[in-house]
Amino acid sequence: MVFLLGGGRQELALRRLTRERKLSSHVTFANPLGDLAQAMNSADIFVHPAEDTFFTAGGLQAMGAGMAVVAFASTVCDFYRHGETAVVCEKPTAKALADAIEALLTAPEEARRIATASMEYVRAHHAMSGMAERTAAAYRRLALNRATFAIKE
Repeated sequence: MVFLLGGGRQELALRRLTRERKLSSHVTFANPLGDLAQAMNSADIFVHPAEDTFFTAGGLQAMGAGMAVVAFASTVCDFYRHGETAVVCEKPTAKALADAIEALLTAPEEARRIATASMEYVRAHHAMSGMAERTAAAYRRLALNRATFAIKE
């Protein structure tokens, strides 16, 4: 059973593809209510169909939770690496999304491999402690070098 939470420009096309592929009894479209993390606890695949216009932490959160991710190509979200940490659709179309989701559903071992690799990637590169350390280092490098008084580190 697949639950597609959310909405957007591709929703109508995804609904049409679902009907054409005779998957309506297996796919449910819904708008998320409450905390998205609760839905992630019971899910296996996260789909991030946003184009290259903004960053959301949802993809990283899904990767950290051990979900396989399907996303459009993005220069903003450089952590989506095709075949490594996600399945990246080169074309931002409903058909590309549907094909990528279907590929993961029909190859669960590949979905598990990608989910495991993405979880390891998040732990190695996006842990809160590491991000805090890099933020502090950037602050020291940029702000403290311009200080008119010496600050001991």
